[in-house]
Amino acid sequence: MKMGVHVVMKNHHKRDDNPFGAKRISDTERTVKWPRGPRPKWMSKKEYRRTPEFIEIRLSDVKADTPGSRSEGFTIASTLLDVKEHPGAWLGSMYEGRWIVEPDIKLIKCTLGLEHLRGQSPESLHRELWTGVLTYNLVRLKMLQSGYAAGREIRSMSFTETHQLLATNWLLCACVGVSEAMAVSAQQQGTCAVIGQRPDRVEPRENKRRPKVLKLMKVARRMFHAAIAAISKNL
Repeated sequence: MKMGVHVVMKNHHKRDDNPFGAKRISDTERTVKWPRGPRPKWMSKKEYRRTPEFIEIRLSDVKADTPGSRSEGFTIASTLLDVKEHPGAWLGSMYEGRWIVEPDIKLIKCTLGLEHLRGQSPESLHRELWTGVLTYNLVRLKMLQSGYAAGREIRSMSFTETHQLLATNWLLCACVGVSEAMAVSAQQQGTCAVIGQRPDRVEPRENKRRPKVLKLMKVARRMFHAAIAAISKNL
């Protein structure tokens, strides 16, 4: 909070949504004071003494009337105390909007192929992860540039199509060089596809990937090949 960072989160299930001594703001909102917890092992005593003994938290009840929701409602805990500047409905919609992170993670895992890492050492795994994140940021940067030039909202553009377009253009530019026509085409083609509006989308908690019928290799590959060679020799 000293750095000006606020939090909007779901109230933990072990914390009372209507604690004793809460200051009532409205029928659905109230403020409480959370006391400072015990000092964790990683925090120094000097740093612990600098933290406030209490922190004021605003609790807002939000109804979840979206079809497929797992609950009828929940309570938002936030350090944004100004009711006029940040109404309770706005806090609820912002918290529910966190779902947009899930499709972005899905793009990194599925579109960029980082769902299953193939590295065999910490160095190769780090390289694989950071390469994927770099690629993701480059694609998003290109989407921002194209959207700004065409006056389009970035969330209405297709990440997958932009990624495929950039991959093709990068390969072509590496072979024949960069030209102005190719740069203009890449800037315009990214805004051609329009993805559908999916407000309040519901994603069931089910696995989409089909399991393979093959049994798992539970030993090192060289040991597996040696065993296969021994069986073939005996036959």
